[in-house]
Amino acid sequence: MVAGLLVLLAAGTTTVSMSLYHGGDAGISFEAEGTLVYETYHTHDLYSNTKHFVITRQGNLWKIRTTNIVEERNGVETPAGDQIEAYSEMGFDGTNIYNLKMDNEQKALAGFSRATIQSGNYALAQGRVDKAEAPPYLDFELQYPVWLAYCSGAYFQNLNSDQAVPPTLGERDFLNERAVPIKAAAKWNMDGKNFVKDVSWYNDGTFIGYLGGGKTMAGKYPPPYDKPFVDRRFEVLSWTNWNGASIPSSFRIAVYHPDYPTNGPATLTTSFTFRGTLEQIRTVDKFSPVPELVTKTIISDFRSAGRRGNSRNSYLSTNHWDFSDAIHPGAAGRSPQ
Repeated sequence: MVAGLLVLLAAGTTTVSMSLYHGGDAGISFEAEGTLVYETYHTHDLYSNTKHFVITRQGNLWKIRTTNIVEERNGVETPAGDQIEAYSEMGFDGTNIYNLKMDNEQKALAGFSRATIQSGNYALAQGRVDKAEAPPYLDFELQYPVWLAYCSGAYFQNLNSDQAVPPTLGERDFLNERAVPIKAAAKWNMDGKNFVKDVSWYNDGTFIGYLGGGKTMAGKYPPPYDKPFVDRRFEVLSWTNWNGASIPSSFRIAVYHPDYPTNGPATLTTSFTFRGTLEQIRTVDKFSPVPELVTKTIISDFRSAGRRGNSRNSYLSTNHWDFSDAIHPGAAGRSPQ
């Protein structure tokens, strides 16, 4: 995670409440894996994070896993630390979105005191479950770019306006903060029913900067970027034919910001990019869209959020998610009965 990263949002955006729509070819089924590279571009600090991804999809159901490969940093920031996460997963079962962060046991236990380990008062994994009312949130597990390339076709196919939720990197407390989706002016093109070919998101000339600690700043860009311009762009760069279907084989997300040099004209400069490359694709035999819990896991459940003022329900689970969808809204902190 890059310290001091300023994330710019398109101004004039609105909150959104919607379902992840069903659509496309219900018979499409595949499992693909490849490499995803996230890179930032700053004058004094260069950062990259390379992950292996696996996307499994059957019709509208899907599950994405990302695994760390290498994290690198060059510049004024401190060296990249040892990544404690073993892998992260996100899945959609038709109703809910499940997220799981699984730690490397040896690295995680090294950070706990002997007393904590003996008491058993710890967890090697964190999970959260949300109603699927908006696209997934873009965070540093980097499942979102894979979702955009392989699972977002139904979302864009069913939009009834010229606005869509843009890719926005931001820090949040994984277990305690809900992602608040926004929409920005956008244009997109589909490749059939299953995949989006490209998307451009527009900034109306105003920025909102997240400074950390819950503080933000807002302002208007100086000319010429005080008028709408494309500040995020997704595109599939190449396709592969598999079992008669065109599947994205490489894709890219680029996020831009206006740059006003002391000498010379203002230009759009790349803030960060995501580049994905498909390496293998195969048929699916058995598939569950819900991440499997293999160890003690702290879970935050946001499906009851907004009722009776309760924002979430948390529980500790050793082997399952709570599928009841009937969690008592006043039961925050209690285990499900």
